[in-house]
Amino acid sequence: MKGVQRIEAMAGEDDPKIFVIGLNRCATTSLHTLFEKSFIPSLHWRDANGQNLMKAFMVNIALGLKPFHGFDGFVAFSDLSFIGSDLVLEGARFFRDLHRHYPDAYFILNTRPVDTWIASRSHHANGTFLSKSMQASGHSHDEVQGLWREMALAHEAEVKDYFKDNPRFLHFDIVNDDAQKIADLVQEDYAIDVTKWKLSNQGPGPRPAAATKTLTPARPAEVGRVPKPNSAPQGPQHH
Repeated sequence: MKGVQRIEAMAGEDDPKIFVIGLNRCATTSLHTLFEKSFIPSLHWRDANGQNLMKAFMVNIALGLKPFHGFDGFVAFSDLSFIGSDLVLEGARFFRDLHRHYPDAYFILNTRPVDTWIASRSHHANGTFLSKSMQASGHSHDEVQGLWREMALAHEAEVKDYFKDNPRFLHFDIVNDDAQKIADLVQEDYAIDVTKWKLSNQGPGPRPAAATKTLTPARPAEVGRVPKPNSAPQGPQHH
């Protein structure tokens, strides 16, 4: 694999994207951290300037551009959501559009038990995620939670059906699965340091099962972008 100087560089325009298409509060922060610690350029919820990813997504679509036009230096995208007092955007529900614009991308459907997911969402940001959802939708506390349940179940079923038999898709159970499944999914293009997987920012619910095997930490030159045969090392991309 290429040396650290390439791995730490921003991604090239042709590098396949990795889209985390589970709903937020399903270990999106943990997945983002896993990618970053594997030297894979990653964005979670917003960019370095504080711009919300989903708002940028919608502006690009409205202008006839690819959803993540302007983010060519990044590979992985997670927590594609926006919540305001008058608008709610669930970017994971746009998985078909993402696949249409990025057919060679990897797609990870991260899930957890729906009851604990609802509890986690309801408590997120000291309850403001739920209160803003109520304000934006005009629904009550119980109605919003009921709609979340319907959405989560429908989303999982629709994503699984859409990506059935697609080798670049993974259903990742954050409670029972380990990061080796993610490493196996993207191994053609990226190397993941599976020892960096750890659930963080946890809300209510069951914790993941203990690892059943000893994982060997990867060296820096063994993670990040996997070079293609006869490809010359590349320096940092300048934009």
